Amino acid sequence: MPSISYWAIRLALIHLGLGLTAGALMLAHKGYPFLPHFDRWLTAHFHTMLFGWTVQLVIGVGYWILPKFRGGTSRGNDALAIAAIVLVNVGTLMGAGFALYGVAATVAFALQAGAAVCFAVHLWPRVKAFGA
Repeated sequence: MPSISYWAIRLALIHLGLGLTAGALMLAHKGYPFLPHFDRWLTAHFHTMLFGWTVQLVIGVGYWILPKFRGGTSRGNDALAIAAIVLVNVGTLMGAGFALYGVAATVAFALQAGAAVCFAVHLWPRVKAFGA
């Protein structure tokens, strides 16, 4: 497994743990309220589980599993894949931490969209028909 995939999947697992913890605390808070305004963690839970866990896991596995270029071990421009991982993590942390503020949420979604564009540009040359 390439190191970029290794780190993307590890970071995705960290986000999974954080998202599950936030979800479990919100669920426990419904039964026994122990902190005021704990229901505001829903946005952090959303960003962490959707973007931090799911999207980043797709990036890590997609980088690893799609075919390499013919006649070598090259997977293309690694800088774009690394940029996608960095952008999705910064966007997830910004969205989870500052999601109650309108501008920060917009910036977080813009960073996550930028990660999708970087990863799509990186992978597009590697998408080909079977046997081609």
